[in-house]
Parts: sequence; C-alpha cells; structure tokens
Amino acid sequence: MDGIALLRVVTIAYAIVLVLTLAATLITIAVYLWRIAAVLGGIRRALVQVRERTAPLKQHFAGLEQLTDARVQAFEEAAIAIERSVGIYNKADVFAQAAAKL
Repeated sequence: MDGIALLRVVTIAYAIVLVLTLAATLITIAVYLWRIAAVLGGIRRALVQVRERTAPLKQHFAGLEQLTDARVQAFEEAAIAIERSVGIYNKADVFAQAAAKL
C-alpha cells in the first residue's frame, strides 16, 4: 500500500467518523427540541385551561374597568377624610399644616 492509498483510507475513515458524529449531534438536538415542544404544548394546554376557568370571573371585575380618575380621586379624598377624622395624619398632611402656619 503506497502513501496515496493510505491517505485515501484515512480520509474516508475520517469522513465517516465526522458524518456519524454530526448525525449523532443533530439527532440529540432533535430529541431536545422534541422534548421542549412537548413541554411548551403542556404549558399551552394549562394556560388555555386557566383562561377557560377564569372566564366567569370577568363579570365580577367589570366594575374595576369602570374606574376613572375622578372616582379614584374621590375615593382617595374620602379615605383621607376618614383618616383625619380618627386622628391619623400622613406626612403630606403634616407638611401641609406646617406650610399653612407659615
């Protein structure tokens, strides 16, 4: 066997090893992608189930969607009035009182 024939055999063997290694790597990647797809499918099914089970709650939260800035401000003013009536003052009230005295 001369040098060229030996190089040919070594090159063919190297190519076979390279192709087998590449095939094994691609198969491994495909298996992982398959598992990921299965997990994502399970997550999707769970989220659909949560959406279906919580759909009846939408009618209970309809009032929250109707909140406007004016209603929120009115509620805050009522809460502050209640706090002041029972003697609870926040820092803004203390500063407002100090500024009023000046």
